Amino acid sequence: MLDDFDLEGPNGSHKCLVYELLGPNIPDTIDAHFPDGRLPGKLAKVIAKQSLIGLDSLHQHNIGHGDLHTRNLAFTMQSMDNVIEEGFTEMLGRPKIGYVRRSDGKDLEPGIPEYIVKPTSYRTHSWNSAQSIKIIDFGGSFLPTAVPQTLHTPLAVRAPEVIFQDRIDHRVDLWSMGCMMARDMGYNERRDGRATENTGPSLQEWLEEVYFEGQECPDLTRGDIVRLGQIIGKLLQFEPSARASVRQVLDDPWFNE
Repeated sequence: MLDDFDLEGPNGSHKCLVYELLGPNIPDTIDAHFPDGRLPGKLAKVIAKQSLIGLDSLHQHNIGHGDLHTRNLAFTMQSMDNVIEEGFTEMLGRPKIGYVRRSDGKDLEPGIPEYIVKPTSYRTHSWNSAQSIKIIDFGGSFLPTAVPQTLHTPLAVRAPEVIFQDRIDHRVDLWSMGCMMARDMGYNERRDGRATENTGPSLQEWLEEVYFEGQECPDLTRGDIVRLGQIIGKLLQFEPSARASVRQVLDDPWFNE
């Protein structure tokens, strides 16, 4: 954390935390730099390992992230380290503002902002495979002493206990991580019509199918995909107590090969 400050407003005092500049996230990176819509296998492996290291640190401190998905994994931006605020603002362009009006034409109530600012984004024009990944967006994170009743993780990576409104803990992140690792290798439920069927290919079969589909020069071997399938399978266990811990997954020799 670089700084923190309190922002006083009509709705009270808000604690603001200042972190290093990060971005873009994984989906935006794929859209900008990988026309086939997927990450190279070795890059996906590196991202998985770095994400696991970050998640292990959270879990070692008994923190559950609660909203782990690919849009909450952002790349570092060393190229922006020396850019001053005015220069970065110029890159983003003028902010787009929308004024708030009541539909009945009456005055706004106290605490309602007079205008809102549309979020903007900055996409890098070059790609450096040495960029590291970091976990962002801790708005849904929680401690064991203050576990929320539900979470709003995207459905595609949402743990079963959240869907069935069962007791939740930090192990929801393990399920989400397994889903993310599969998606980073090319799996997309929109491309696989069998994803909702009761019968269909095993985890290992569709991992191999989606990874090698249309790839002329895959950078991972079938042996790699077998090992990956075993790792993901340890995370995608219906019972939270049966899931491998992050540390157990990181200890797999595959991540150091």
